Amino acid sequence: MLNKEQIRQYIRQKKKNFPEAERLSQSASIWQQIEQMDIFRQTGVILMYWSTPDEVFTHEFIRRWYRKKHILLPAIENENLTLKSFHPDTLKKHPTLNLYEPQGEACPDRKNIRLAIVPGIAFDRERHRTGRGKGYYDRLLPALQVCKIGVGFDFQLLDAIPTEPHDVRMDKIVFPSV
Repeated sequence: MLNKEQIRQYIRQKKKNFPEAERLSQSASIWQQIEQMDIFRQTGVILMYWSTPDEVFTHEFIRRWYRKKHILLPAIENENLTLKSFHPDTLKKHPTLNLYEPQGEACPDRKNIRLAIVPGIAFDRERHRTGRGKGYYDRLLPALQVCKIGVGFDFQLLDAIPTEPHDVRMDKIVFPSV
């Protein structure tokens, strides 16, 4: 079995060769599946992420739903993620990372969040997740009482990935062909 850093390198290489049209097509398939889920339909507050160029594309999905559902996005503050409400006019590029974050006040009431849609570098069939290695989601998710859905492209689903006690398992994973 590959270690986490080897998995990250392997997936980074796969992403480099992944055509943009395929990324968008697979992303659309993932969002169609999620929109059909009862948890999505019944949830008013959703934690998501504003995708980077190599992740499952979230921009159109968020723009489609933010007026009907309260969408929260993470912002990095020190070693943790702070959750802030999405509005298209409040996104600002992080000063050192290649990602955009919402500005404004942190969401004070996390208890209404029922669904978290989480990116990852890789997932396995037991719903384990490997992230980018900073542990942001592994620190955030245990504090939330939410359904955790990991999303990824076909090649990000592996037979098995190494886990550590602090790693948070997803409740569901969604891939285009799964």
